[in-house]
Amino acid sequence: MQNAQGLIKTSRVISAVFSVLFAVTSSSVVFATESAGESANDAAYEAAIANMGEHPDVAERMVNKRDDAVGLLDRMLFLLAFKDDSPARTSDIQALQTKIDQAVAPLTDGYMRAVVGPTVVFDGTALSLEPTIVLASSTGFANTHSAFYAIPCAVLQKKPELLDVTAPMFGGNRDNFMPRSGCVWGRGEVADYPIDALSSYMYVADGATGDMFGPNQGSIRFAQAAAQQWGMQIAMLDPDALLPAPPGSRKPFEVWSYLSWANRDVFNAITRELSTTRKALISYWQSNGKDRETATEIARNTLFSVVYGADCDTAVPLNSLRVMLVDDRPLTDIEKVAQQNTGQDGDLFENCAAYAGIDPLLHIAVARPESLDVLRANGYFDDVEARNGFGKTALMAAAQRGSLTAVKWLLDHGADVAARTDPGDEWLYPRHGQRTALHYAAASGAIEIVKVLIKAGAERGATDDLGFSGRDYLLGRDDLPGNATISAADQAALLQILDPDGK
Repeated sequence: MQNAQGLIKTSRVISAVFSVLFAVTSSSVVFATESAGESANDAAYEAAIANMGEHPDVAERMVNKRDDAVGLLDRMLFLLAFKDDSPARTSDIQALQTKIDQAVAPLTDGYMRAVVGPTVVFDGTALSLEPTIVLASSTGFANTHSAFYAIPCAVLQKKPELLDVTAPMFGGNRDNFMPRSGCVWGRGEVADYPIDALSSYMYVADGATGDMFGPNQGSIRFAQAAAQQWGMQIAMLDPDALLPAPPGSRKPFEVWSYLSWANRDVFNAITRELSTTRKALISYWQSNGKDRETATEIARNTLFSVVYGADCDTAVPLNSLRVMLVDDRPLTDIEKVAQQNTGQDGDLFENCAAYAGIDPLLHIAVARPESLDVLRANGYFDDVEARNGFGKTALMAAAQRGSLTAVKWLLDHGADVAARTDPGDEWLYPRHGQRTALHYAAASGAIEIVKVLIKAGAERGATDDLGFSGRDYLLGRDDLPGNATISAADQAALLQILDPDGK
């Protein structure tokens, strides 16, 4: 059984984009005046809905007693999923459909009707009910949650074709009000499905999906978030309908991970969660009758489908110097490629870089300081001040990675110890601008690097554009987390260097 913590985490993951990253506003949507939460017998009713598959008789009694908007829609779908085809069933569904359609009609607008299409009389198929369900949710007529209607999980398990109504169709804000799967939103569950593992994977992957959402401004972000949520619903109930994962063996966000060391750190965390989730998915599908090969394919398709932007490029270019450095390939191999001048990035990462930006190759090489002389001797790194998209220099990158050797090499080759990042923007990453290499070194707790930077002329008390000093980056202040891994003794020693007067 799915535990409460798993449900909470799943809701947080799926609602992160809808409820935190983007403000949900819509002047044209009429919100429901009555919802499942306002029913006097809500707890008993929702328990019956959640257990509809095991106890349909109880659910039937409950939906027959409820005459509000949610009750009408639940009753119509119960009849569709749990009653045998008959003239009486058809007549009952048509009567409920007519009642819903008539109530919803005044709430719709021209754009909504154009996108969804006209309602059609129930003809025995789930398809004929789809416009009715979409409009009932999108107008706010029958919402089980604040902004949408969640289809009972047991109904979807009987009629997985109804997942079509949960797919984004408006291409913007209004997709936030589309119907959703009750299997994810608390109206039943898929027994033994590894929802906790999958939601943990999605939670960690959010560190990468933010990059993918970033360049797309406006309400299209809602459609992209809805597509991500839809992928999870399909994965649970109709895995054969998932889009196939990219060919080969690459993992979600693998190409993206080579753009910067920060990306690589996120990718490594994602990969750790991915391993656990993959095993859980394979085990689940094998226990449900799939052979090992099919279960493995479903798991891979799932891991790519439930996160946005998991594959932003082609296969990993193995002979790119960037890839060779990150993958810790032998220096002799790196030198050979450098001598042949075949390791330039060119447009190999163009698609990913369009979303996330790309750090200069020198920023990558600082983590492999033994490569710096080799690459410079072969025509690389003429510009030691090469900056990334927000003005970060290689010296800052080396200080952040804690590479004392690279810091000394860069200073010896003319790196500007007083260089600063671009001004910050409170709505964009990074919020703090005008940072120096000393800020990065302090945040990393790198005592020897701080000493070298100060000796080279770094200003001890330099502040970023929000007034935060190296001391603040070490200890943490407001939105700065500080360094939680440094020992008390090293912290005291570093504070003495950064702020000898104790101000």
